[in-house]
Amino acid sequence: MPYDDDLLCPGAPPWTEGAVVFGVVSRVAGRLQVDWLETKTPATPDILALTGDTPPASVLRTAAKCPESCCAHFDGDECQLIGRLVAALAPVASARLPCPIRGECRWFWQEGLAACGRCSQLATQDDHADIALREAARPR
Repeated sequence: MPYDDDLLCPGAPPWTEGAVVFGVVSRVAGRLQVDWLETKTPATPDILALTGDTPPASVLRTAAKCPESCCAHFDGDECQLIGRLVAALAPVASARLPCPIRGECRWFWQEGLAACGRCSQLATQDDHADIALREAARPR
């Protein structure tokens, strides 16, 4: 396992310092679906501008260094967000999906492939999230 301070948060906003894009979000049959990039790409202003009038956090999956104690979801040891997401959401993918950040992803190191099955249906900003997702995402 990488050192904790090397882990990435796959829910980091795209404007976070050092953020990388690792997936593109689309809506298929009313559900969110993430298509993974082959490699992570720096979330530069030029890349973020490609989303036009759509907020980048709605259509790009971005990751950045986990802020740990500076995050409302971190309890001092782990990210509580992914635990709540695993409990609240059914997995949408059972196969090992090709993810360019898996080896350095805090969610994967905590929850394994169960995290990946939930991650593939999330956007950092989802204005149409159902109540279960909104409740799971609310910091405690």
